[in-house]
Amino acid sequence: MNARIPTMIVAMVLLACTGCSKDWLDAKPEASIAVPSDLEDFQALLDNPNIHQYPGLGEAGSDNYYVDQSVISSLGQYGLDFYLWSKNGWSYPTLYEWEFPYQGILVSNLVLEGLAKKGVKELNPGKWNEVAGNAYFFRALAYAGLIEQFANVYNAATADTDQGVPLRLSSNINEQQGRVSIQTVYNQIIADLGQSAGLLPATARYRTRPVRTAAYGLLSRVYLSIDQYDSARKYSQLALSLYDQLLDFNTLTYNDQFSLPQYYDNPEVIFYTPMLTAPTLYQYAATVDSSLYKSYDANDLRKLHFFRDNGGRIVWAGSYSGNVSQLFGGIAASELYLILAEVYARKGETTPALELLNKLLVKRFSAAHFVPATAASAAEALQVILQERRKETAFRGLRWADLRRFSKQPASAVTVKRFANNETVVLAPGDKKYAWIIPPSEVLASGIPQNPR
Repeated sequence: MNARIPTMIVAMVLLACTGCSKDWLDAKPEASIAVPSDLEDFQALLDNPNIHQYPGLGEAGSDNYYVDQSVISSLGQYGLDFYLWSKNGWSYPTLYEWEFPYQGILVSNLVLEGLAKKGVKELNPGKWNEVAGNAYFFRALAYAGLIEQFANVYNAATADTDQGVPLRLSSNINEQQGRVSIQTVYNQIIADLGQSAGLLPATARYRTRPVRTAAYGLLSRVYLSIDQYDSARKYSQLALSLYDQLLDFNTLTYNDQFSLPQYYDNPEVIFYTPMLTAPTLYQYAATVDSSLYKSYDANDLRKLHFFRDNGGRIVWAGSYSGNVSQLFGGIAASELYLILAEVYARKGETTPALELLNKLLVKRFSAAHFVPATAASAAEALQVILQERRKETAFRGLRWADLRRFSKQPASAVTVKRFANNETVVLAPGDKKYAWIIPPSEVLASGIPQNPR
């Protein structure tokens, strides 16, 4: 969506709250629209699931899968744009992975402005805190997805000058906004999550609404992505101190289509949101990377429940969304175990790193065949943990962030290759393609600089 958000889009977003009473509407002269001012109406706006889907460009660009040459022709140019990291730009002018996050940001801004009006908090202070915490969380989640996919890999030495994405903190659609620095965007994400954690309740009725644990979990994820390990440890510890439940794969019953429970019945799902799924990621197109599939031990129950043989092709069937067609874009306790274990290993603390990892793995391996992971050093433990991180979090949208941060670490850097139409396209460490092309409609309307190729 354009940095100058069209009034039509504003109206479409506000329609998410179709039951809002006209008695609770205030005019917004600068946009000629009406905005709800009741706490339940604000919550209804934030509950619109479409605008909070996590962008799926990263998963589309990861090395978790490939598209067989026999399927390439059915993708069309748009599908190839996803598969080849938009190497020549986008064949369509718009892109949901840009539009939906900015729609969610608009809603969060509208809600936060409405909550700031005199007398609104006094209606129900507890509910006010929860709604405000939701708004801050969803704004942070949207910017975390945007900065990960449309900006260069984080570099502490240049983050103050490297271009991030437009930062909108107001619902004023007439306000021009250019690209701010990567550091500025991350500062805002962290500030929003800090506000969110202080306002959100410890528990919620619905997994689709964030709780304090989710805010801490997203903070730990963000800090890990920018190599700030002490902060990643702090917030993963805080999150796990509030909630550390894991799904025991020994309790699952195999189904030839899909074995995992629905997200609302999965004990380790802390916060649920779907991922925008690129055309290359559907089962008809995506074949699981053979090295990834072979990395699972025969007694690892994830190999049984995460994958299916689809006519000789191994396909993904392990989404924490709870169905075969929708990828998971939320936060689960298993991710937090792995973040904390990784940080311990990076800090040279081998014993607690392995203890955390084994608390996870004992829930993944057949009970009769589980052997705890061991390592002779912290460096060896780190490699084991990173291998398990890839296996555990495949197709959750996390591999892209890992590829980005590993690209700065020679020991972990990965080169990804794609083959299509007799062409080999390479994503090498430090490649410009780690910042996806911004939709042409956005660049044309706002005049912001495009990412180079």
